[in-house]
Amino acid sequence: MQMQTQTQTQTQKQMQKQKQKQKQKQKQKQKQKPAREPITPRQPRAPKVDNFHTTYHPSSDHPTKIEAFDVFSLYPSNPFPFDTKPWLPFRSELEFDFAKIMLDSALLNKHVDVLIKIIRLSKENRYPFEVETHQDLRTSAAGLHGLAPFEPHDVKVPYLDTTRIHTLWLWPLMAWIQNALKDTYLASVINWDALQHDKYNGEEWIPFITEPWTAKRMWSFQSRIPKGGKPLAITLYTDKTRLSSFGGHQGYPIMANIDNLPDTVRNGHGLGSTQVVGWLPI
Repeated sequence: MQMQTQTQTQTQKQMQKQKQKQKQKQKQKQKQKPAREPITPRQPRAPKVDNFHTTYHPSSDHPTKIEAFDVFSLYPSNPFPFDTKPWLPFRSELEFDFAKIMLDSALLNKHVDVLIKIIRLSKENRYPFEVETHQDLRTSAAGLHGLAPFEPHDVKVPYLDTTRIHTLWLWPLMAWIQNALKDTYLASVINWDALQHDKYNGEEWIPFITEPWTAKRMWSFQSRIPKGGKPLAITLYTDKTRLSSFGGHQGYPIMANIDNLPDTVRNGHGLGSTQVVGWLPI
């Protein structure tokens, strides 16, 4: 019995020594492995000099973005498409040229009728020229293609002991705006949301204004209208350097711009540019 007990005791001691040796070997292996560097969360990219920061109005649902100097652009990349029919709403380029000459010449209606009669007798069949009276020209320019015609409005002006009445001719603004927005290109470049541009100078973001929708007034206005609504800005002005004569009357043209369109469009030529929407008699 004593010999069995001694044998078991020796066996247990040997097993304990083996376990201790294994633990020491594991510790030595762990010491030999290089220490793993702690993982730090990835920090956002810091702005660089000449970076641009664009902040959209909160109701626009557009994310804020930071762009490099060589990437930032104020205008859409798609170029203005070539207008294959710049004479619209007239039916042909020939009719457009004829109407321009008539307006520049300030001819009376009866003289225009006579000239139209002569042209119709000598016209060539390869050009669609179907004007018969001066009223056809007015129809082509104002309402032939869905445009509302100019409307007269009498304005009473006190003068000494009398009241004078002046007729003010206006083109309904809403009709003009709706007609412009029907164009697929203008609808693609028009900007409906206020935004802010900032440029980083190495220390801070400096705001700058490029278009009407980047100014504080447009931002403030969009903040006051219900969510989902979009601001539309119109500029109206008269140009006294462009005195116009119609028969025995003179007046200044009333001009209008859609400020939501890019500067290259609204201050350019053709579709989307400055439009005469009224005539102010003097």
